[in-house]
Amino acid sequence: MEYLLSNAPINKQLKITKILDVSDKLLHRFSELGIIIGQKVTVMCSPTSKSRVICIRGYTLALDITLCQRVVVYG
Repeated sequence: MEYLLSNAPINKQLKITKILDVSDKLLHRFSELGIIIGQKVTVMCSPTSKSRVICIRGYTLALDITLCQRVVVYG
């Protein structure tokens, strides 16, 4: 089942399948953070309605919900 990272289930390992409608600058920043197609990611928690905490490549990262709405995951 596909989800946006912003509403993906918590504590489930998912795979990034698409990155939607982002500028080259943001796509480059996502790449630096390891947010690339094919990478596995786990949503750890949602501390507020404006952010998500994810685990990717062995590290923990907090992302703004608007950025999470650009990432499609499958799992």
